[in-house]
Amino acid sequence: MFSNRLLVICQYLIPLLWAIFFASPGIAAEAPQMQSEESARVAFRAAAACGACHSRVYDEWSESWMARSFSNATFQAIYAYRTISDKRNGTTTARNCLRCHAPLGFLYQDVAGDRAETREGVTCDFCHRVAAVNVVEVSEDVAEVSEDVAEVSEGRTHIHIAELSSSGTIYGPTAGIDSPAHPTEVSSVFADSSLCALCHLDLSSDGIPLENTFEEWKNSDFAKAGVGCANCHMPQQEGPATDVPGLTQRRSTHASHRFYGGHANSPMLQSAAQVEVMMADASSMLQISVRNLTVGHNFPSNGAHLAELNLEIEIIGPEGSVLRREVRSYRSAWSNSFDSLNSRGRETQGDKPLLSAKDTTLGPHEVRIEKFPAEVLRGGVSGTVQLVYRKIPKQVVLQQMKLAESFFTENYEPVVIDSASFQITHRSISTRSVDELTTNKPLELRTDASSYVRVEQAKEAYESGDYVKASELFQSQAGQGDLEAKHFLANLYYQGHGVEKDSAKALGLLEDAADNGYILSIATLGAMYLDGDIVNQDDQKAFDYFLRAAELGHLHSIFKVSQFYLNGAGVKQSSTKAAYWFKEAAIQGHLQAQHAYALLFAQGRGVPLDYVQAYAWINMPAEGGDDEAIKNRARLIKLMGPEDKQKATELAEEFKTRYAEVNK
Repeated sequence: MFSNRLLVICQYLIPLLWAIFFASPGIAAEAPQMQSEESARVAFRAAAACGACHSRVYDEWSESWMARSFSNATFQAIYAYRTISDKRNGTTTARNCLRCHAPLGFLYQDVAGDRAETREGVTCDFCHRVAAVNVVEVSEDVAEVSEDVAEVSEGRTHIHIAELSSSGTIYGPTAGIDSPAHPTEVSSVFADSSLCALCHLDLSSDGIPLENTFEEWKNSDFAKAGVGCANCHMPQQEGPATDVPGLTQRRSTHASHRFYGGHANSPMLQSAAQVEVMMADASSMLQISVRNLTVGHNFPSNGAHLAELNLEIEIIGPEGSVLRREVRSYRSAWSNSFDSLNSRGRETQGDKPLLSAKDTTLGPHEVRIEKFPAEVLRGGVSGTVQLVYRKIPKQVVLQQMKLAESFFTENYEPVVIDSASFQITHRSISTRSVDELTTNKPLELRTDASSYVRVEQAKEAYESGDYVKASELFQSQAGQGDLEAKHFLANLYYQGHGVEKDSAKALGLLEDAADNGYILSIATLGAMYLDGDIVNQDDQKAFDYFLRAAELGHLHSIFKVSQFYLNGAGVKQSSTKAAYWFKEAAIQGHLQAQHAYALLFAQGRGVPLDYVQAYAWINMPAEGGDDEAIKNRARLIKLMGPEDKQKATELAEEFKTRYAEVNK
């Protein structure tokens, strides 16, 4: 009855548009009636079609978890489990998984995953066809379903309805774009992050928040300051979003579509949290602070409550023996989400509804003080502390998902986010107080969504050469704490465009924006300290800034960090670490990094000696016209026998497809 009522609400609100129901209370609504399959097939474009004009964005998306949201092995294991349960119990829970893991598949009701649109996961033509997201309050209906739901859902008694354009109009965050390929319009769903709410706010049928990231963010200082999901997960990258020259609003940067997040290969993880030993002396308890450093929602925050963050402590005696090992976990702990389903298709544990146990995740900017007993603390005792993130704990993969151990090893290696060591003496290790650690620095970021529009107008003026207008607009928004405005205003002061040249003001604005996490300012300061431009040349500071930007995913900074490690400038030389960072840049299509990474394989520095790998990597910059790469490729060919040459040629073709140049 409840589902039918929701269907009526949707039909009344948007009779001419398709709608997908994303119900926070978890009451599954029936899929709306589609047009005929043939007309529906024409309605949506394949992602590759978008890539014809947006190759840079398409390549990024293709490597992202959005593109693999349906096809990845973890989801397929859970989905297969749900499908089997549905057949056994006469339920439709598997189809509901498609709402977020393959929304076009949900529209087509393609439960079997036969259609290419389904297998593309969260694809371009879904997100960019969303004209608006409507929120419908249904608190009375929820109360009728269950008295427990309203209490457990803590006010999340509403559904989100996505209005999808049936006219082919493509929506985005920027106004005034004229495209020869399709109609374009601006939509607020990108700036206010409501698009993300469609999948990152979801309750189970018993009111348990299976996915609560959006509400965690909405209640945070980040949201109040106007810092949306895209600010962190889609940082600006070099290069325009479209390959078509001459379009209005064709900017020199674009929002990354790699959608960095809580996955093992995400650079965001390295700056997500911080651990610090506060006190360790022979007469008091060991105290360790764990801080959610940069995450704008709870950390970890993950659908189905699989991710966990562990504080792992090992205390070692003077003679080298391990005196104590202990683990403190930060995760959402619910009743087993993979237990049997009852006859209504609701998650259960035994014959009871799925209920919350406890949530120990770290809130935005939260500092958790962990205390450990003092019985083993004495002079000469040492210890190590690690903050370890696991996307999916091993026992979940092996037991609940019934996957082979090799799958865990290949896909979900633990990530050490931060670590510290200590030596027990008769004095405190850290002089920082608990009060100092738990005092959050005020955010100095965007305060409302309209700020985004004003900054875009300022950038339009800048790119058109109207520097006076640009400086006025940037100054207005910088005065309200907008980091992007501060960065561009710094550039105007540096160049003396529209304002009197003032290097001190430029440096101050850049440092302010960088201190608050603006990635382009961080990278710019790295370049300034490297070159001694308006600051004293300092390799150590240059490295520190580039490393911060690299950990946030800035491609050029990733390459620079590689060079620092290779040359031992500003940091201890390490060919192994250089290889790690060169690879991070190389797989994103950075031609210089591909060349440098190839040379490491050719020399056996930081990686095993491997001429086949060397050839495959160097082939891309060589085909791009790099004279040195062409010469080195020729040298490699002479070093290989016929069999290795064949392997190298095949691998080079594979790499060209996977790691094509994106930094033109």
